[in-house]
Amino acid sequence: MIGSEDDMLKLTQDMMVGHPIIDADHKKLISIINQFLVTAKTCKTLEGEVDGQNEAAMHVTLKQLITYTHEHFEREEKIQRECMYPYFDMHAKEHRVLKAQLEEMASSYFITKSRKVNRQSLNEMSEFLRMWLFNHIMKFDMNYRDWVCPKGD
Repeated sequence: MIGSEDDMLKLTQDMMVGHPIIDADHKKLISIINQFLVTAKTCKTLEGEVDGQNEAAMHVTLKQLITYTHEHFEREEKIQRECMYPYFDMHAKEHRVLKAQLEEMASSYFITKSRKVNRQSLNEMSEFLRMWLFNHIMKFDMNYRDWVCPKGD
């Protein structure tokens, strides 16, 4: 499961798909999330307002995650196609949903500015990132483990 030491996430054995490229990508994702969690945790301002450092962390994290999803999902989907993973279409749809969620968040915080970066939004982002790890990696990605790393002779 997700290893947590002082709220730092770790790639544990049960989160590994067993494919070196995918596991390295997941390790990178955890690093991006941990960077955000450390910065968000230091938010000590009053009345829910956030200083520029935390707004910058939100901005940088969303940019990194959008870049990450485009690169990682492309690699992961290529591997799944090569292995003829039978649930590829469903998995790719989940990828599109995650990409759309990230792009909507980035737009609402930094383009349309319809949402403010405050303590609540930092908490929501932290929860979104943790749920992404749990729901996507632990559920969806583990389903194709035997396809990308078949056990056999």
